[in-house]
Amino acid sequence: MKIPGVFLILAGIVCFAVAVTGLRGWMTPVPAVASPTSIANSIGAQLLLLYGAGTVGIICGAVALWLGIKRSRERKRQGTKASFRKLITVSLAAVAILACGVFAIFKVMTRWDPDEEWAAKVIEESADIRSLLESHREENGEFPMSLDEIAENYTKPIDYLSRNVAAPDTDQWFYDRIGRDDYQLFVTADSWVSYFDAMVYRHKGEFADPWFAILDSSDSKEFGKWRYVQGFSRFYENYYFDADGKVHSNYP
Repeated sequence: MKIPGVFLILAGIVCFAVAVTGLRGWMTPVPAVASPTSIANSIGAQLLLLYGAGTVGIICGAVALWLGIKRSRERKRQGTKASFRKLITVSLAAVAILACGVFAIFKVMTRWDPDEEWAAKVIEESADIRSLLESHREENGEFPMSLDEIAENYTKPIDYLSRNVAAPDTDQWFYDRIGRDDYQLFVTADSWVSYFDAMVYRHKGEFADPWFAILDSSDSKEFGKWRYVQGFSRFYENYYFDADGKVHSNYP
């Protein structure tokens, strides 16, 4: 009972590690055609499944391990030694916990390094859409309310998670008007549990609203008027732009 218990606990820990460290994001790419909300929601069911399977595995494993230890004690009372199996059980448990800990530390340490080659490609690919937006302002005196108001024959960005495959999918540009004379453009990047990173562009190059003010230097990396921002989906969860381009909280 102890050996199966250890393996169940190990399986549960692996499920939690996959969910918490973001390995799930590597296995399941962010949808190429989606809204910011659906990108976050697309991983909800899998995340719930991973946490549920991890919880069940750890609980069932703990019960099995406890029953195994109880039986061992009963056998020991009857004169049956189980020291060798106990040593194996403890060793397996220690190795499993150590391996998960090392993996989690490695993932956290390497998680925040943006792919600069991809970032440069995004900036290059944005030239078409930025030119169309500028043309719209010259003709109408203001930037459009949405991308539906401009022609759709602009270059789409290459999806971050599939950029290295033979035939990468294309992602999409997400656009927010910030008043008449400014706008925000972004494309999704790496996903991390329940939110995603993004490459974000501000036409005026200003990132001074309250949400960006709470970020420290380790949360983003500048590329001219662009920034690679960790957990950018939290912006959409907490803030929005009004018709005048002012930022408001969804939770006043």
